[in-house]
Amino acid sequence: MRVAPDSAVLIRTGFARFWREDPAHSMGKGPGPGPEAARYPAERGCGATGSDTANYEVLKFPLLSVHVSLLYETGIPIM
Repeated sequence: MRVAPDSAVLIRTGFARFWREDPAHSMGKGPGPGPEAARYPAERGCGATGSDTANYEVLKFPLLSVHVSLLYETGIPIM
């Protein structure tokens, strides 16, 4: 994929289909980008990013490394 500066990067995992079938499952688990995948659009000047999951990234409490990387370190909003 190519990311142009100030573009929005949207990730479609297909996981949203589980929201109606099993909401508890889809809120607590889900696919998403890891730290390496988050760096790719950030390094190319992405303006915003989003996903079809409630969590955006794979949850690994207590750390949300992708959230920290995108929101705090680069200022890229997550939708």
